[in-house]
Amino acid sequence: IFQPEQHSLHEQLCYYKSAKEIVLAEGAALHVMELLGEIPARITVLQRRNNSDYLFGPLLAARCKNVDFFGTLKVLPSLFVFEGYKSAAHGSALSVLHAEALKDYLERHLGLNGFDVKEFLATAQQDIATYLHAYASILRANQDIKQLPDEYIKKVEELEPDYTGEMPANWQRD
Repeated sequence: IFQPEQHSLHEQLCYYKSAKEIVLAEGAALHVMELLGEIPARITVLQRRNNSDYLFGPLLAARCKNVDFFGTLKVLPSLFVFEGYKSAAHGSALSVLHAEALKDYLERHLGLNGFDVKEFLATAQQDIATYLHAYASILRANQDIKQLPDEYIKKVEELEPDYTGEMPANWQRD
């Protein structure tokens, strides 16, 4: 696993340019690809938002002949609210990937074995709870947006177990 934050931009560009296979999460790493010109590697993007393949697909296809997206995911409601606003910001929400579909994708498309579904789901559960707890008390103290944590909890509870596993009892408590 390459950790770009530990390398200079020049080192990152050299690394990506020489790679045969690049797997990245949608985000800042995608924008680095814009700096590379033609990319000989096969690129796989793990989506964080629905339809981001339509947004980033053409950008990457212009630079690379082999681009694929994994997008079996659910996007949870955003809990981030800019100070003074009365609604949550768009594009800052947490998304969760379908664990079994991701495992199958990694095996079939990339030949990667050993993906631990249980560990992945446990991490997803922690992320879901941590995201809620980071914002819940602030949101509940504001009359205009106090409903947002409960809407988030409801959406999490509606998710199929392949996205979250069995959420621990009382995960939503502060």
